[in-house]
Amino acid sequence: DANAYYKKGLSQFVMKDYREAVEFNPASADAYLSKGSAKYKIGDYKGAIADYDKAIELDPKHTATYCIRGVAKSKIEDYKGAIADYDKAIELDSNYTDAYCARGATKSEIGDYKGAIADYDKAIELDPDDVAAYYGRGAAKSEIRDYKRAIADYDMAIELDSNYAAAYGSRGATKSEIGDYKGAIADYDMAIELDPNYAAAYGSRGATKSEIGDYKGAIADYDMAIELDPNYAATYASRGIAKCEIGDYKEAISDLDKIIELDPSHDAYDSRGLAKYEIGDYKGAIADYNKVIALDPKNADAYCARGATKTEIGDYKGAIADYDKVITLDPKCVFAYHNRGFVKYRTKDYKGAIADLDKMIELDPQNADRYRKLMEVANKELNYL
Repeated sequence: DANAYYKKGLSQFVMKDYREAVEFNPASADAYLSKGSAKYKIGDYKGAIADYDKAIELDPKHTATYCIRGVAKSKIEDYKGAIADYDKAIELDSNYTDAYCARGATKSEIGDYKGAIADYDKAIELDPDDVAAYYGRGAAKSEIRDYKRAIADYDMAIELDSNYAAAYGSRGATKSEIGDYKGAIADYDMAIELDPNYAAAYGSRGATKSEIGDYKGAIADYDMAIELDPNYAATYASRGIAKCEIGDYKEAISDLDKIIELDPSHDAYDSRGLAKYEIGDYKGAIADYNKVIALDPKNADAYCARGATKTEIGDYKGAIADYDKVITLDPKCVFAYHNRGFVKYRTKDYKGAIADLDKMIELDPQNADRYRKLMEVANKELNYL
């Protein structure tokens, strides 16, 4: 029958059986529901929705169909339509736990985390053992930075299902947010033990290892994450940055090239620019910083980095223009005043250099003595002139 075919992965036979069922009994809502579910499982979400529409037309009070159609609509990012379906399912059955859970998940997708938490609260009230509700609520709480309560929800999900790899992974990520790196790594270890193909857990463990300075360990985790999911762009970026940290700039550039190939809008241009700067490819570095600025004209760090690179090739006028822009965007950037003052000193604009040093002392009084020594040198040069 159709279910047996489906278990074997023979979707073409599944669809044939369901088509025949519909032809045999075109007034059967269940036949359309089953055919829609088969389409859903093979990723034909629009086709599934069309069948769910027909099932609802034939049986407008079939609560589960609204919920299932809502899930399919979420898959095609019709979140408004999905929520409307969940609303209808709840209207028909106010104790329908799955509908509250699904609506909570969709609200999270659109950034309505408080609304999501309210839905998960209701699901848990109806079913205190609903693992998915605790997990979803934990994720929503994490998004609003209520990390302690998020961890409590993940704890509960794990208590109810000790083999829930995703709950360990998400709890690890939340522990990382509060600086509990040891606890985070222990959770990622458990997630990977439960699911050795959990690419995101390797990637997240790598990020946590980077936070504690274990760059080699981080790279090993990123290697595994990429092996499991070669198209996950963010992992190449993270591995590239870790390689920069250990001075392996050429390999870092290779990783950053890959992420840009996968996602040309990614901010990896910034990191690749730094790596190119470190190996003396100043022209390449400037090209990357140009790209960062084109994507984000208010990125003060990119102007600052480009200014430093222009200084290396003797383009002092261009460097000063970049530092001017940094200061316009961030008037309290001590680093920009420092670098601009250095360039002005190099170009014998000693008054300008002293003015920048004055500003540095105002902004960073803790290092005033060091800045005053630099100012003494600049004053001597000015007096000499």
